[in-house]
Amino acid sequence: MSPSTKPQAVETFHLGSFVLPRLFTGLWQLSSNSWGSAPAAKIRRQMADYAENGYTAFDMFHWQNYDDPGYLTALHHLQDLQHEGKITLIGLCNFDSLRTNEICEELGPGGVVSNQVQFSLVDIRPLYGMAEVCMKHNVKLLTYGTMCGGFLSDAWLGREEPDLYSGSLTPSQRKYLDMIVKAWGDWPLFQALLVVLRSIADKYEGMNIANIATRWVLDHPFVGAVIVLGWVSPNTPTTIGRSMGSD
Repeated sequence: MSPSTKPQAVETFHLGSFVLPRLFTGLWQLSSNSWGSAPAAKIRRQMADYAENGYTAFDMFHWQNYDDPGYLTALHHLQDLQHEGKITLIGLCNFDSLRTNEICEELGPGGVVSNQVQFSLVDIRPLYGMAEVCMKHNVKLLTYGTMCGGFLSDAWLGREEPDLYSGSLTPSQRKYLDMIVKAWGDWPLFQALLVVLRSIADKYEGMNIANIATRWVLDHPFVGAVIVLGWVSPNTPTTIGRSMGSD
């Protein structure tokens, strides 16, 4: 997010001492196959370019194995760095509700301000447990997968189910398609959802399916912002901007 390109009438929310827009751009490309070879020196140069151009970077704390309770020790070290002024805020990434509650109680009020998790009309897991934890500890969710890799959009309305292993699908789309047809329901049911979303969008001038899907997530009080990738669609900025309107 660049202060020099801030659009007008953008919704904001409070995250600790920051006032932030409710749209974040994900930069996973700097650490994944989407970006290509990523030696540490190259990543540092690229992130330095973003910082020098007025962008603010947010890195979230993730822990792969809950059987190893070392995440509490690591977070205490981060809190020490915060007290030294080297870290402003501490945010989590993909922690479940049980551990998020544990961490918040361990670090105390304001110790953790956010948790980055998947949340969409197709994946509503945050409604069960996580929402209560967030409201209890004043933690905001930064959600990804809100548009299911672009499947929750007009582009897929009325289309046949794609081949999961088609070369035309991105790795992200394969992940979300697998979730849609194996964990959530099936393709005909998903098409029925798109029809309903399109009918809602038709009630508002200039709205589309992605707007409605995003608005549904943003309307939950424990959600701070949605995270999108700029390469999901060339229309992403316009799409999300509309979803953040007053209607």
